Amino acid sequence: MKHFTYSILVVFILSIGSTNMVAAQDNARTSATTLWDEANAAYVANDYASASAIYDSIEQSGMVSAKLYYNKAGALFKMGEIGESILYYSKAQRLAPSDADVAHNLAIVSSYTRNKIEPIPDFFLKRWMRSLGSIMSGDGWAWLSLILFAGVLAGTLLYLLPLGHHIRKTGLYGLSALVLLTIFAFSFARRDWKETASPSGGIVTSPSAAVKSSPDNSGKDLFLLYEGDRVQVLDAMNGWNEITVVNGNRGWIRSGAVSMID
Repeated sequence: MKHFTYSILVVFILSIGSTNMVAAQDNARTSATTLWDEANAAYVANDYASASAIYDSIEQSGMVSAKLYYNKAGALFKMGEIGESILYYSKAQRLAPSDADVAHNLAIVSSYTRNKIEPIPDFFLKRWMRSLGSIMSGDGWAWLSLILFAGVLAGTLLYLLPLGHHIRKTGLYGLSALVLLTIFAFSFARRDWKETASPSGGIVTSPSAAVKSSPDNSGKDLFLLYEGDRVQVLDAMNGWNEITVVNGNRGWIRSGAVSMID
């Protein structure tokens, strides 16, 4: 009887805890919705500083989305914060790679940057792979790879059945295609996971920053980067980041001059 009473008590406590958790989540969503409406109202009223601050509050609460980053980027652009605007449009594009509005606005804001760095032309196959990978988010590719893998397992089982030679031969071709598609989908999902786990993309948010030959102030100035320039961070050391830009130039820049996209 004591064990039964104890079990009932445990279930009761867990149910209360679960109810409180759900209530807390509902309150958080309600609060975020209220802040969202306030931020949008401030934006419409041309109070972009207030809108940006409220969007920032929503972001800090953990309720992030491509739409939130998109709206915050718009407010920052209206305030003349080109680097920060590019940063948040890039964050939005990271979550919604196929969103045409995000890509369009990012291109417009990027045209306001002082530096016009010409990228090294990519091999056409690399450009094609990058374009293909941007069709879906990393989660989308992960789900697709799981579905295709399930298809591979099902196809393998069918191939092992005592069916006719023609059917087995046709099935083998289809199974081979599924395996290749699974590998492609998995590689895109893995690339996205790797970028998320070890982010390397960044935007220069300082008005200007010298890129040096070594991670210290005594290093030789190699070139200058300006607000809004995009970099890849290769390494970090004592408040400095080793970076490379799209034209292949490489060097060390103060960590505080770069904000990470991810």
